[in-house]
Amino acid sequence: MDNINDNDDSIKFIPLVPLENHMNDGDQERLLKYLDPEFLDAIPDENAIDMELLAMEFKEKLNLILEAEDTKYNADDPQDKESTIIMTPREYQYELFQKAIKENIIAILGTGAGKTLISVMLIKHMSLIERQQRLVRRETKLSFFLVSLVPLVFQQAKVIQANCDINLQEICGSMNVDSWTENQWEPIFENNDVCVMTAQVFLDVLRHGFIKLNQVNLIIFDECHHALKKHPFNLIMREFYDRCSPESRPKIFGMTASPVINSVNIINSITTLEKNLDCLAYTAINIKELDVVLPKPDEYVLSYDPPPFYTDSNLGLRNHLGPWCGDKRLLSFLTDVSSKISFEGLDDDLLVEEELQIKEALNLCKYIKSERNPDISDLTRFSPKVSRLISSLKCESQQANFCAIIFVERRDTALALHDLIKSIDDLNHIKPAVMTGHGSAEEGDMHMTYTQQNKIIQAFKENEIKLLIATNVAEEGLDMQPCNYVYRFDQLRTLISYIQSRGRARSQNSKYILFSERTNTNHTNALLNLQKQEEELKKFCSTMPSERNVASKFSFDITEDLSLCDDSDSEEYLENALYIPETDALITMQNAIPLIHRYCNALPSDSYFYPKPIFEFDYMGGGIRCCLHMPSNAPFTKLYSPMAKSKGRAKMLVSLKACKKLRSLRLLDGHLKPFGYRSELLGDMVPEVDSNGMAIGSKRRHNVYEKRTPKLWERNVEMDDEAVEIEDDADLLKARKKMDVEDLDISNKQKNQTENVVDPLEDFLGNDKKLIGLDIQHKQCDNDGDLIMFDENETPNENTTDNDVLGEGPFGYWASIFEVTADGNIINGVPYRQLCIMTRKPMPTLPQINLMNEGQQIHVKVHTINIEIRFNKEHLIHLCNYMFNVMKTLLNKDFTCPLEDVPYFILPLVNGNIHQLYNSLTKEDLEKLIDWVEISNIVQLKNDHFTLDSELLMKDIILIDCSNYERKYIIDNINHDINPTSPVPTDITARESGYSSFQEYYVQNKKKPPINLDSSMILARQIRKKLNYITASNLMEPKIKGGTYAWLAPEFCKKYYMHLGVYQALLIVPALMIRVDSLLLLKEAKMKFGLHIQDELMLEAYTAPSASMEMNYERLEILGDSILKLLSTISLYVNFSFKDEGQLHVMRIRIVCNKALYRAAKRLKFYRYITSHAFNSRYWRPPHFTSIADNLETMEYLRYHELSDKMLADMVESSLGAAYISGGLECALHTAIQMRIPLDNITCWSHIFPIYRNSRKGIRPRVELSALSRVDMQKINEIVGYDFKNPLLVVEALTHGSLPDSQVPCYQRLEFLGDAILDFLVVRYLYYKYTKADPGKIAELKDSCVNNHILAVICLETGLYKHIIHYSGRIIQSIRDFENQIREIQASDKCTGEYWREVNTPKVLSDVVESVLGAVFVDAGFDLKPIEVLFEKWFMETFEEHISPGNIVCHPITKLTHTFQRFGCEGFKIRNITSERTDADSQKAVIFLHDQALSNGASSNIKMARRHAATRALQRLEDEPNVLNDVCNCRISLLKKDIGTKALDSVINEDNDDEGDN
Repeated sequence: MDNINDNDDSIKFIPLVPLENHMNDGDQERLLKYLDPEFLDAIPDENAIDMELLAMEFKEKLNLILEAEDTKYNADDPQDKESTIIMTPREYQYELFQKAIKENIIAILGTGAGKTLISVMLIKHMSLIERQQRLVRRETKLSFFLVSLVPLVFQQAKVIQANCDINLQEICGSMNVDSWTENQWEPIFENNDVCVMTAQVFLDVLRHGFIKLNQVNLIIFDECHHALKKHPFNLIMREFYDRCSPESRPKIFGMTASPVINSVNIINSITTLEKNLDCLAYTAINIKELDVVLPKPDEYVLSYDPPPFYTDSNLGLRNHLGPWCGDKRLLSFLTDVSSKISFEGLDDDLLVEEELQIKEALNLCKYIKSERNPDISDLTRFSPKVSRLISSLKCESQQANFCAIIFVERRDTALALHDLIKSIDDLNHIKPAVMTGHGSAEEGDMHMTYTQQNKIIQAFKENEIKLLIATNVAEEGLDMQPCNYVYRFDQLRTLISYIQSRGRARSQNSKYILFSERTNTNHTNALLNLQKQEEELKKFCSTMPSERNVASKFSFDITEDLSLCDDSDSEEYLENALYIPETDALITMQNAIPLIHRYCNALPSDSYFYPKPIFEFDYMGGGIRCCLHMPSNAPFTKLYSPMAKSKGRAKMLVSLKACKKLRSLRLLDGHLKPFGYRSELLGDMVPEVDSNGMAIGSKRRHNVYEKRTPKLWERNVEMDDEAVEIEDDADLLKARKKMDVEDLDISNKQKNQTENVVDPLEDFLGNDKKLIGLDIQHKQCDNDGDLIMFDENETPNENTTDNDVLGEGPFGYWASIFEVTADGNIINGVPYRQLCIMTRKPMPTLPQINLMNEGQQIHVKVHTINIEIRFNKEHLIHLCNYMFNVMKTLLNKDFTCPLEDVPYFILPLVNGNIHQLYNSLTKEDLEKLIDWVEISNIVQLKNDHFTLDSELLMKDIILIDCSNYERKYIIDNINHDINPTSPVPTDITARESGYSSFQEYYVQNKKKPPINLDSSMILARQIRKKLNYITASNLMEPKIKGGTYAWLAPEFCKKYYMHLGVYQALLIVPALMIRVDSLLLLKEAKMKFGLHIQDELMLEAYTAPSASMEMNYERLEILGDSILKLLSTISLYVNFSFKDEGQLHVMRIRIVCNKALYRAAKRLKFYRYITSHAFNSRYWRPPHFTSIADNLETMEYLRYHELSDKMLADMVESSLGAAYISGGLECALHTAIQMRIPLDNITCWSHIFPIYRNSRKGIRPRVELSALSRVDMQKINEIVGYDFKNPLLVVEALTHGSLPDSQVPCYQRLEFLGDAILDFLVVRYLYYKYTKADPGKIAELKDSCVNNHILAVICLETGLYKHIIHYSGRIIQSIRDFENQIREIQASDKCTGEYWREVNTPKVLSDVVESVLGAVFVDAGFDLKPIEVLFEKWFMETFEEHISPGNIVCHPITKLTHTFQRFGCEGFKIRNITSERTDADSQKAVIFLHDQALSNGASSNIKMARRHAATRALQRLEDEPNVLNDVCNCRISLLKKDIGTKALDSVINEDNDDEGDN
């Protein structure tokens, strides 16, 4: 048994060839195109990622390296993540949503706190109820979302439409709705679920009676603080709601950031709103947490001096801003007005008085100065207030990511400031724009349509505009870009303006800057008054009854002061404590809360979902009870504490209870550490190195392994009863359900299946079949050559036999026929004979063997003939000498071999037997087919005298030119008109071309001239002695010494002892027998491992790329990789019900990583069956043949081969790919089991569903039936094209982790399963569609088919995105932005290829596509057929239209990786250099090639930095095409560089016989 230790001394380690890297020497100016100066001398450190790790990152779709370096908290310290946790107060929102379902409410939440999210969830809820009720009643009801501003109609409609699968109509006054009739309104109300409109339009519709309020089920008032007096909000309620009967009234939901109307009395303001909207006000404000829930900007006051008195200040703008701005606006106003009046050709007396005044004013304006870059400090032209603003902008706008809004009161102020800023060159980079309301009909007033407003908002979002100068239209409602600077230029009037304008500064570390006039107490007092009102509002909201302030019900403060407990509560420190004996760890009430936070922090998350525990308190008669809400991807979601006297004690008790449960589920280890999947993954993916410092399982680690000879060629074969070593790798054992060693054995059923496998190899491994055949002993041939003629005086070859070993005979041999088929029945222009092979045991059934000859296909069928021929010892000696002479003829070397070890005899058949029915031969037929005369001639090595007597027989002879080193020629033509004295013909290029006569050629080349000057000359073609019919490389056509054609004088010729057809047939024997050897070895492997794989596929699966044959394992390996991922994923999913996605990822990596696969292959001794050497005639010979010319290099080549760890690992995956093609997933599963891949108790496909079902016994259902109310099952079934039997799986597949207090686990586990399913289906599709594509191209195509971008588009196109169950405002925003960008591209001419690649994609969309695939798979009982139908429905059209080798967009890192792989270079690394900064070049990445910097990139995020670095690296490889050749010392690249030369030398040597050849 081999030692499976990776430092096994019995296996020889091969060190790398040292090679100095000088690629960065010389002119550094050249390098600056690819490297920043700081990285010119950089070298990789321990944090650099090698190619293997990078491949695993892409393979598992992980950003582990990025996450590990970008994460701003330590998973072991929950306090580090506290700010992140509090950033998403979704529990408050969800609680308000639950309140809104039950009653009419006003939600008081700050700007950006998610009011719109609540409204979207409420609309989805009401639409689902309405669809159910429409089944039992005739009339329809719909919901109305009412806004006060026209732009909000379209903004809010897009949000709702992107997140709800409903019919929606947007309506505003500019659509000429005043003229609409009942016939136009009726279909709108009948066919839609929701209408988004301005409140005035809805009020008019009600007043006209086009709709009644009892036809409405929900009214949402956006910015409901306007519901006062004569505002449409209030009029709707008073005129119609009050008159509607209570049972027919719609549900009311109001949203506001500030309900304060009366600045004197806050309570009265809220009470008034409640009364006007028939609602109760609810909030979610906690004073302690308010400043953390939403990033609050730092407030600054810019003080300025009072403005001087400006003369002629008829315009208030001059006093406010200064003469420069006032005059500039006056000129613009007059120019705008005069453009509508033509003064040309009119006398003044023809103008009316107003027109005359305008004309005079225009003439005066000609003297107004409006030069560029005016002096801002000149107070005669600019007010101090304007001067302070411009100075601040010049300073602050230099900051990275500058984004600002200036709020003003009047439109003309906005326009004047815009003109001024545009005139200052130092501020050109901020690209200002103005945004105002719709304006009035007065002359000179600014008219801005909602379309113009939307364009400006979009440009502001995309950073095309960095400064927005806006009136109060930008304060509320509109979806604006979060800013880092907000200027409140004009004085604040209301608390609403104060709160809402400040709410625009939502970026981290933002500034809110107010302007206040020095010595003006009104300004100072107004600001202090607003701040006081805000504090009163906070206090009022926080002191509301607990049932009205939902924040008071929850706690997620890790550092909460537990001293609030009574003293008696904390006296018993070890009360109910849990002791862990093996580690002395202890869980107490004091440390339970931090442990719970630490566990939640370690759960998988995404950018929309940060797992955290929530503590909800219920005040009951006997005390307080705490409910712990766990994240939806935890194994349980809700636990209750016993009744306690205080909140602190209740919280500790429930935390202790949860910790005990987690420990019982083994989700806290013995040291109370949670399973941190990121750290686990990073730990697992860090290479394990051997004693030589080489990573185990890597491409760079090479060892020398034994090669095997097929057992068919051995005299005595002992059964290979070597036991397969038991798995002892601790990491791999962690991926098993049970870690007992005995669990690794195959079940009895599997053993029986293996034992019952029928394999042809059994026919020659120790079986005792009855021998049949003919007995040929001492038979002499007649002159016709029908039977073999033996020379009784023939001397045996020295060392040929050992009587004691061999015995006297007779000896039985079995015949098989090699039926060779080639186009025209010729090879290299030469006819060939068929061959027979004689073996000691019957040849097993072999598939057709395909050889190559420079584009010509040569097919060899192996016919096993059940006829035994018996030979005595003399006959064997005769045949043995024949084989030695054949080998000398082929390889120009003398060979010896003990007679008893000669593995086979390859014999020629008589001429003219092509395409016979070999399988039906009788013993007499076989006796006649073998050309015994030819065999005897080859034994004698006697060349005959040549004459021209019989030209008919000359097509099958070889001529030896004794005047030219006995080179071999084929007769092309005998020319009786030419003799040795004739001039050399010029119509053909021959050896003698250029000489005046043949006689001169012989004289000049010091050859003996012909004596018979009258004889005809023979035009002959030199035989090309090609032996390599197996290498796929397109080698150079070798040039034969002396040219191809020659004119031969008959007197110098002899007839070669071997016929031409036999000679050509024997030339293919080396390549043919290499194939036969490989197939026989693989037959042995199939029987040993119990595999049911087709022979041809086994051959492909075990042929390494280094063999340079027409096929290798690489394509099968990429298919098998996806199968291994699928099988391991299914096994983990069904066997580990409590494991979350992160844990499952870690376990899968342990199964599929190269280290584990390499160890499995080494344990199974795969290296014995691999074909890794390229064809080389210098080394080939039948087994046991030796030559005196053999040296140590030859013997090592014959007995050993050098293999990388990665190659052995690849063989496992290629075996799975071959098994799948041979017999589908069932065969692939069986192969995986036989290769000891840990799939636990799964032994056949039909076992999967029962195991899945049994694994869930005793587990409390996580999905409650009430959750079905969130899903429209009819619509989902329609989208998927499949009727779910278990609809609760659909709920799970659509539920995002952001849903609080979920009765449903989030989709992560199903997504984990669906990802593997999709990978397999895509790779299978590409494998069969692109049959000639290399693995690198398939990998690139696969990346284009399964990336987040294309899956998000598929989610969009199918409509699945509207059914996602979540509670995240960021998801709503992200989906809306994504949809807008995709629709815009689709409407343009850019909708080709991967048009989605540059669009920022919400990952939740791609996740849901994969989770639904997983749900269908599970619901179908793990049957792949429904998934294949769904794959066709969702994916195929997009793939066919947009994904092809010519139009894919390959990620630069992927392209760079494949470039290195194709070259064979493994010395590629990448290093991420992250920073806390967020400016444009703060994050950096460096790419290293053989320990020197190749390129680097920088960006504001590390992903783009890596992308830029890879792009520059590709450019350098293009600019410096020799850089890889100069610096790479990797074995594969050296082999690829060396193989062509060696193979070409081999071919040239084959084509030219040595001078001494007989």
